[in-house]
Amino acid sequence: MAAKIVERRGAWWVVTHDAGRRTERKIGGRKEAEKVAATVNAALTAKRLGILLPTTEPEQPAKQTPTLSTFAARYLEEDTGSLAPTTLGERRRHLAAKAKDEKSAPPPILPHLGHLRLDEITPESLRTWWAAVVEGEGRKAKTGREILGSLAAVLQYARECGVLDRGHDPITPMRETLRRRARTKRGRAEADVGRDLRPIESPEAIGKLVESAAEEGPEVLAYVLLGLDAGLRAGEALAIRWSAIAWAERRLRITESRARGRGEATPPKSGRERAVALSRRLRDALVALYEERGAPAPDERVIRFDPSNFNSRTWPDVRTRAELPKVRYKDLRDTFASWLLTCGVQLGYVSVQLGHADVAVTARHYARWIGGADYRDPLVRRQGEVPADFLARLLPETASTAADGAGDSTAARDGERGVAQHPVGAEENWRAQHDSNMRPSGPQPDALSN
Repeated sequence: MAAKIVERRGAWWVVTHDAGRRTERKIGGRKEAEKVAATVNAALTAKRLGILLPTTEPEQPAKQTPTLSTFAARYLEEDTGSLAPTTLGERRRHLAAKAKDEKSAPPPILPHLGHLRLDEITPESLRTWWAAVVEGEGRKAKTGREILGSLAAVLQYARECGVLDRGHDPITPMRETLRRRARTKRGRAEADVGRDLRPIESPEAIGKLVESAAEEGPEVLAYVLLGLDAGLRAGEALAIRWSAIAWAERRLRITESRARGRGEATPPKSGRERAVALSRRLRDALVALYEERGAPAPDERVIRFDPSNFNSRTWPDVRTRAELPKVRYKDLRDTFASWLLTCGVQLGYVSVQLGHADVAVTARHYARWIGGADYRDPLVRRQGEVPADFLARLLPETASTAADGAGDSTAARDGERGVAQHPVGAEENWRAQHDSNMRPSGPQPDALSN
C-alpha cells in the first residue's frame, strides 16, 4: 500500500495502491509528482496507524473572470451567427475596441468599460458610463438604450457560458433607472418618437429635389422617388427586382430588404410582404430606366449603383442643387407619409404603404400631421391617380396647369400600355379601400410592349 511516480510519454503520474484499488493521476512535472506522492504516502501511513491527520486539499487556482474587452470578442465570434445583418453590424460597432479611423467617433462601450472584469460591472458603473457616453456626448436616450442592449447581450452570453454568476445582472437595475427617468417631463420629451422626423415641408423644395435627381439620370431619379413617392426604406429600395413591378396595375411588391445594399436579402422590417402603389412619375422613371437598360432580366436589381458612392458623392450633389443640404434619404419616407396625411389620406392606408407592423406605430410617429381640432377637406383624387400622385401636384402652378396636362398625357400613355384606369368623378373623394389591399399580381416588364 503505497504511492509511486511513473513517467509516461514525458508526463509524470502518481499511481496509488490502496485496499486492492489502483488509482492513477496525471500530475505533469517530476518534482510536483514527487510532492503529491509523498503527501499520499503520509496519508496512507496515518490511515494504517489510525492517526487522524488534517486533510488539506491541493489549492486550485482561482478562476479569473475575463474582462469585458476579452469576452466581447468571444461573444462576437461565437454567439452572433443568428443575428440579422443590420443587428450584427450594430453590435460590432457598439463592441469595437477602437474607432474605425481618425474621423470616426470612438466606440461607446469598450474604451470606457472594457478594462473591467465582467463581475466588476455594476449598476453604479453603468450610471457613470451613461452620464459620460450618452448624456455627455449628446447621444439620444434611444441610442443609449440600443448600446445598452449590446452590452446586455454580452453579459447574458457570459452567464450562459458559466463565466459569470447567474445572479450578476447590472442591466436590469439600469433599465429600471431609465424607465423611472422616462416618466419625468424631460424623459417624455426625449421619448417622443417623432422628434427625429424631418420631412420636407415645402412643396417648392420637393419639386427642386426631384428636378435635381433627374439631372443625375433615371436610376438616381427612380431611387429618390422610391423613397419620396412610395415611402420605401433605403434597404427595400435597394432590394427591388424588375419582377416585383406590376406595370399595368401600377403596383410594386415589397418582398425583400438589403441593409445598406450589401449582403443577402432579408424580409422587410415588419417581416411581411406588401404592395405599394406607383405614382405616375415613379412609374415613368422606372420605365425610362427599363428602356435605358434594354429590357433587363426579371430577376435583376432595379438599383445597381454602390450605395456608399451614392451617399458620399451623388446624394450631396443632388441636395446642393436643390438647396437642401441636410436632408437625409430617410426624410423622403417621412415626407411621403406626412404629406399624404396632410392631404387627408386615411391613416390605415398610409400605414399599409409604409409597411408598419401596426397602425398605432404610424399614429405615434406622425401624430402631428394626422390633424387636430381643425377640420381639413381631403384632397380629391383625379382620374387615374393614386394617393402618391398628390405629392406631384402640391405646387399651386402644378395643381392648376401642369398637372392637368401631365395627367392627360399620362392617362393617354396608360391607355397605350394597357394600364387599368380608375375613373373618379370630380366630386368623389378618394377612399382608402381602393388600394389598401392590393394583390401583388399583374404583368411583368414585357407588358410595356402592349
